[in-house]
Amino acid sequence: MDENKGEMGGAIKEVWPPISLLGGGQQKPIDIARKLRTERKFDEAIKILQEQIEKGADAEECSLLLADIFADMGDFERAVKVLNELIKSNPKNKNYYLRRSVFRFKSEDKEGALKDVLKAKEIDPADLGVVKALVDVNASLGNYEEALKAIDEIKNLNYIDSSVHERKRNLLKLLRMREEADAYKFLLDAVKANAKEDSLLIAQSLFEKIGEKRDADYYEIGCALYRKMGMPHKVIELGEEALKSNKANDKMLRTLAFAYMDLHKFEKAIKLFEEIVKRNKEDPGVFADFAIAKLNSGDPEGALKEIEKAIKLDPYREIFYMHKGDIVARINGVEQAIEFYEKAVKMNPLNQDAYDRLENAHAVIYRHAKKSDERIFR
Repeated sequence: MDENKGEMGGAIKEVWPPISLLGGGQQKPIDIARKLRTERKFDEAIKILQEQIEKGADAEECSLLLADIFADMGDFERAVKVLNELIKSNPKNKNYYLRRSVFRFKSEDKEGALKDVLKAKEIDPADLGVVKALVDVNASLGNYEEALKAIDEIKNLNYIDSSVHERKRNLLKLLRMREEADAYKFLLDAVKANAKEDSLLIAQSLFEKIGEKRDADYYEIGCALYRKMGMPHKVIELGEEALKSNKANDKMLRTLAFAYMDLHKFEKAIKLFEEIVKRNKEDPGVFADFAIAKLNSGDPEGALKEIEKAIKLDPYREIFYMHKGDIVARINGVEQAIEFYEKAVKMNPLNQDAYDRLENAHAVIYRHAKKSDERIFR
């Protein structure tokens, strides 16, 4: 019999997705696509998603996942095209503009990203995630004055967001350093941005040339720079020098604590955070950092207590819910962490790390479900 014919003589129709991808149980095609994405089988995932979009099945969710996969491949042009189609179908959806701004930003089209964020703001001027994105994009373009205006808008929205003061402090410092010394401006830009390796090396060279100005800013910037360069020993050397000379501020001490953790010196890190927390009982960011330290030192229950203190002080920081998801996953399993990752994504659709955590959590659940189905059908 012709291998391309069925028993009744008709052509055998290709079945997609293949049965081998479905596991033992019934899985939704989008879940299969998520799994394929985690396995970096992008072509197979794209085929499934495009067929689902043509059928109109979970079209929006499939389109967003398809755009993310194109972005994973570095094909931001196709990712933007997917968002273009979504925007055509619903031009009043602010989240579409925010997602497109992410892809434009990553493709170095920062001006295009700014236009998208401004459009999202036009649709919903009172959305915290939109205004935060406006701060970030303007700051990355060097539009520090515009970024400061956006920060003032956040404050006018009456959101209790402790990160606002820290962002404003950094932006004012950038403006001051730009006026006073190009070297310091470059350093701060390199440390704040996801700078490329060559930029960091230039920043290191500049930093070492201005070593005579050993004030608190010098130690803070130096520790942040060396940690970003993956040099925890240098962070510790500089941080301990600042401690001896009484020029260590708490921001630098937090960087020093993380450097201790990088080298698995958890006892020193915990001790340092205990001192920092005593002086910063109203700063939720300190409690969040302390939570990370406790989680990394093998105390997830202690970490949960600290992150809940952070959230109580500031319930509008998506990063806190991402941390809580990580901690809950360690204690109770990834299924219990989903709600916190979802909340983080909802609070700030521009946060790629939150999306990644959510997608990875779904992938883990999918793998567990597949193993369970395989045991049943054996």
